[in-house]
Amino acid sequence: MFQKFWGVIFFLAFSPAAWAYDFYTGGIYYYMTSSKTVEVTNKYPLGGNCYSGNVNIPATVTYEGSEYRVTAIGKWAFLDCTGLTSVTIGKSVQTIDLSAFYNCSGLRSVTIPNSVTSIGTNAFCGCSGLKSVTIPEGVRTIGNAAFDGCTRLTSVTIPKSVTAIGDMTFRGCTSLMAVTIPEGVRTIGNIAFYYCTGLTSVTIPESVQTIGNCAFQGCTGLKSVTAYNPTPLNLSYYTTFGDVDYTNVSLYVPAESVGLYKAAPSGASSERYCR
Repeated sequence: MFQKFWGVIFFLAFSPAAWAYDFYTGGIYYYMTSSKTVEVTNKYPLGGNCYSGNVNIPATVTYEGSEYRVTAIGKWAFLDCTGLTSVTIGKSVQTIDLSAFYNCSGLRSVTIPNSVTSIGTNAFCGCSGLKSVTIPEGVRTIGNAAFDGCTRLTSVTIPKSVTAIGDMTFRGCTSLMAVTIPEGVRTIGNIAFYYCTGLTSVTIPESVQTIGNCAFQGCTGLKSVTAYNPTPLNLSYYTTFGDVDYTNVSLYVPAESVGLYKAAPSGASSERYCR
């Protein structure tokens, strides 16, 4: 009896159940976060392949006579929805949460409105079919590995509102060709652009104070790096640009800082290697 009892508890705790959402309407599952707001969720507690084709997330939704603002796309909401091809996000959504579109390999396009202020960890990780992303003004944080493994992503527009690019954010985005990091970004995380082999140019604004370990390792297609900060940044082969052939890369820095950059230490003795 003791073993059977715990077996029942285990089954109830971990089996897919109807408790993952509060209501379903217009082809989308919703979870109530307050008496006036909801977030997009999935039919199952830990996500599942229940969305496909083109999905239009509205700004508001009405259910049983009550209107709710759609303020978030919840954790794992579109997890493993490989048949999803495009998403338009309503103008009241503020948060795209953890792994919201994880492994949506069929996703080709996504429209993110200005209302969004946060893109969570792994939000679009594994979206190998995604070709371009425009992040509107208002987003302040791009979480770790947000676009990790988006191998077809060719362009990304980062707004001036962003202050930090997280660890592994664009790791393995092998089709990404050029990145302009806007003034306002202070930190580029560890292995943020790791093995973006298609990347040919990088522009780093004056606002950047820290470039993480191995941030651009393996970016073997690089031809030019422009750094606007008059104070030398860590642009070491050993800690930042591992596996990049320096003889083929032009480094552009403020004219008054050329001497400082030439005199800056390589970092080989004080920082760990990228390998």
